[in-house]
Amino acid sequence: IKSLPKTYTNDNFSFEEIDMVYLPIVGKIYDDTYKSLPGSFYRDQRDWQFILKKSKLLNVFLKVILDKENTIVGYIAHKENQIIEFALKEGVNYSNTIINFNKNNGFDSLTFNLGINHPITPFLKDYDVTYAIRKCWYGGHMMRINNEEYFLDKLDKTGNKKYLHLEDTISKKIKFDFLLENKLNDFPLPSNIIYNIPFMDQI
Repeated sequence: IKSLPKTYTNDNFSFEEIDMVYLPIVGKIYDDTYKSLPGSFYRDQRDWQFILKKSKLLNVFLKVILDKENTIVGYIAHKENQIIEFALKEGVNYSNTIINFNKNNGFDSLTFNLGINHPITPFLKDYDVTYAIRKCWYGGHMMRINNEEYFLDKLDKTGNKKYLHLEDTISKKIKFDFLLENKLNDFPLPSNIIYNIPFMDQI
C-alpha cells in the first residue's frame, strides 16, 4: 500500500506483544485464517514456541490485536513496515485494523507478504495498491521435514525406492537425493494455484 490515507475509524484496536499464554488463542486464529491458504503449514504449540523465540532473533514483532474490550481478535507479525503475517477473527474488519496499526506506527507505506489469496485482499480495493506475483512456469517443489525419523519410517513402509535414494554418511546425516523422471505423462499439468509459504514457516 502506498500513500496511506489518514482515515478515521470508530473501531479502536491496540497491539501488544504476544506472550506464551496467548499462544492457544493465536494458534486458533492462525488455523482459521491460514488453513485454506495454499502453502501454509500446520503448527502445534511447540512450533509456536519456536516461532516466538526465533522472531526475537530476527527482529520480527509478533503482536496480538485487542479490541476495546481487551479481547484478542487477531495477531500480526511485522518487521518495520513489512507485514509478514496477519490474521483476524471472522467479522473483524481488516481495513480498520490497518488504520489503527498505522496510527501507532506512522509508516508511509505498508508491504504485505501474504499472498493474493489472503482474506485481506478484498479490503485493499480503496487503497493505492501494487501487487507483485512471481510465476515459475517450470514448477518447483518445497518440503520441510520436521521429524526425519518419522519421515523415513513412513517412507520405508511405502516400499517405493524408485524416486528416492537414501545414503547414510559417516556423520549419520541423511542425504536425500530426489530423482525426477522427465516423462510428461507421469506428472499432472502445472497448477495455477498461488502458493505463499508464511515467512515464519521458512525459518
